[in-house]
Amino acid sequence: MASLATSDLIQLPRLSVAEAAGLLGEMLHAAANVGPLPAGIDRSRQRLATSYATLERAITGIAVDAADAERQREADRAIDNAWEATQLWLSGFCKLPEAANSHVTAARNLAAQVFPDGLSFTKLPYKVQFAESQARLDLIANEGHEETFAVLGGSCFLAELYRTHRAYGDALKPLLELDEDPKHQKGELAGAMSALRQYVARVVSFSDPLVAGSDALSNALLAPLARWYRLHPSRGPDMSTSDSSDIDETNAS
Repeated sequence: MASLATSDLIQLPRLSVAEAAGLLGEMLHAAANVGPLPAGIDRSRQRLATSYATLERAITGIAVDAADAERQREADRAIDNAWEATQLWLSGFCKLPEAANSHVTAARNLAAQVFPDGLSFTKLPYKVQFAESQARLDLIANEGHEETFAVLGGSCFLAELYRTHRAYGDALKPLLELDEDPKHQKGELAGAMSALRQYVARVVSFSDPLVAGSDALSNALLAPLARWYRLHPSRGPDMSTSDSSDIDETNAS
C-alpha cells in the first residue's frame, strides 16, 4: 500500500516569499500566546521557527543602493504612522459603550479583523509588512468596511492608508519584483511550506473531541491560517510536494 505524504492531506494556499514569511510569523505568534504546547506540536513549532528565520534572512539579505534604501525607510515610516494613527482613532470608538454610538459594534469588528495582533505587523521586514498591509486593505474592501470608516468619520484615515501603501509599494518595487522570478528564494520558500504543512498536520491531528481543550488549542493555533483564507478566498493551493522527512515526522509520536 502506497504511503501518503502530508501534501496529500494538507492543502495550503499558494504564497509568495513575503506572504509565506508573514503567515509563518503569525502562526508562531499564535503559538507563543497559548502557553506551553504538547511536545509533538512544539517540535513542529521549532522547525517552523527555523524555517521562518531562514526565510526572513533571504528576504532581508538583498542589497539595495543608498538612495533606494532611504526611500524605503521613509515609506516605511509613513505607512507605520498611518496604521498607528488608524488604530488609535479606532480604539477610541471601541472603548465607548454600545449605547453611546450605533456604530460601536462595527468599529469593534473592524478592529478585531484588522488589528488582531495590534501593530506587530509593522515591525516585520519591509516585504512582509507590505504583504500584511495589502491583506488588511483587501479585508477592508472585501468585508464592506470602507463604509465603516465613512460612518465613523474616518475616511481620511483610510485615504492615508491607501496613499502610503501605494507609496510603500513604489519604494519596494525593486524588492517586490524578485518575487515574480521563481528562482529567487525558491529553496527557502519550499522549505517554509514544507515546515508549515507538517506543523498544520501535527496541530490538526492533535484535535480530539474526547480530549478536553484539544479543539480549542488547535483552533487557536490555526487561526492565522483560517484568517489568511478569509482574506484571499480565490487563491489556489500550493502544489509543491513534501519530502520524506515531512512524512516521517508527521507519523512520529
